[in-house]
Amino acid sequence: MSRLETLLQKLKLIEPFVPRSHRQQLYEVIDELSRLWRDMTEANPDRLPVTAQNRARHVRKERAGKRHCPRHNGGAGAWLEVSAFDVKNKKTGALRSWCHDCMVNYQRERYLRVEESRVVVEVLEGDDLLRCKCPECGRRFKAGDRVVGVDLMHEVCA
Repeated sequence: MSRLETLLQKLKLIEPFVPRSHRQQLYEVIDELSRLWRDMTEANPDRLPVTAQNRARHVRKERAGKRHCPRHNGGAGAWLEVSAFDVKNKKTGALRSWCHDCMVNYQRERYLRVEESRVVVEVLEGDDLLRCKCPECGRRFKAGDRVVGVDLMHEVCA
């Protein structure tokens, strides 16, 4: 479904919420967009928007069945089979810009970066943490306890 078709559907959905004084303008906009869509598709069928149904027409001829992954080979990029890419949007059939392997590697690296950035703090008198419980062991935090900042649990429980 193209952006124009989506826009037409949205306009038709909001029709009941438009004040009666502005409905005539809404109908004129819907009619104009419908005419534009009809003229565009009838006059030039080769220029249809890229959708899942006509994606194959828009693939480069010299690279048919291939797609470029800019992150592959350490950022140097590589042309890979289209089957190596995951679908980003089921409605349009759009594919992710990175291949499956690069996406998995990125997510793993990101997870490890977050794990390394864990902060351990010491609970002080009058701290708000004194009212909280550790989700792991269920004990309340006491002054002097060391707490993992991201998870809010005792350091020994983490």
